[in-house]
Amino acid sequence: PEARNGRRNADETALWLHLLDGTLGPPPQAPFAVIGMPNLDPERGDGLPGPLRTLIARLQDPKPASAGAPDPLDTLRLKSGKGLRSDMILLSPGVKVTGAGVVWPKPGDPLLQTLDAASTHRPVWVTIAP
Repeated sequence: PEARNGRRNADETALWLHLLDGTLGPPPQAPFAVIGMPNLDPERGDGLPGPLRTLIARLQDPKPASAGAPDPLDTLRLKSGKGLRSDMILLSPGVKVTGAGVVWPKPGDPLLQTLDAASTHRPVWVTIAP
């Protein structure tokens, strides 16, 4: 009832907004990437997505996708079989993205068993040009 996890995830994401605004010291100089697991989907789920949506709007979101996921943007497999986008790479504006994806092997691929044993999350990757 207190939504502690949801509030914590939103607050952790809001920290990045404060860093970008320079309220916690000098803001990062481009080019940079914010890479992580906010444990929050910007569109679905029970979380508080406001700060994450704001962060995504301020940075470049390459939206890595995989044809093998329940939804192409999903990076987290839930026990219900549904998924969420809870892992992401966001880039400073101006970085040239040449590729992006989520490693989501198809059934029967030996890598699937390895990833399932390691985590319910799937690796996310982005390729950038120099």
